[in-house]
Amino acid sequence: MDTAIPLNPAGQSSDRAIVDFVGRYGVVTIDHVIEALGLARTTAYRRIAACVEGRLLERFQFLNLEPSLLCATRRGLRYAGLALAPARVSFASVDHRLRSATTAQLLAKEFQSSQILSERQLIHAERLAGKPLFSARLPKSRLHRPDL
Repeated sequence: MDTAIPLNPAGQSSDRAIVDFVGRYGVVTIDHVIEALGLARTTAYRRIAACVEGRLLERFQFLNLEPSLLCATRRGLRYAGLALAPARVSFASVDHRLRSATTAQLLAKEFQSSQILSERQLIHAERLAGKPLFSARLPKSRLHRPDL
């Protein structure tokens, strides 16, 4: 049985924005969310906890001394209106994804965040088009996709 998503009217738009941000980048930390959305730390922790409880987000803890990682669930992606698959979280990919999210935040200081597409969004656009749109063709017919 699907439980109701624990949202309150005041938190609904911030919850959707949180899940949208996490979903677009695949794997982020709470600090990425705080920076990207300009939330107070306490508010961010409270809203993220509600999103985890509502099964919109999942938390992963790879290393005890490192911050936990956030990833959008399939349910969360639908809630945010993103036509993306849930990100695959692996120890090998985490560092790259976190660095991409950090770089996107730095770019957002100069450009509108709507102008910045994540690697996940670029891949999705290419799949819909059925051809490379942003990727460079490398020797041996391989494609290199940009990170942002």
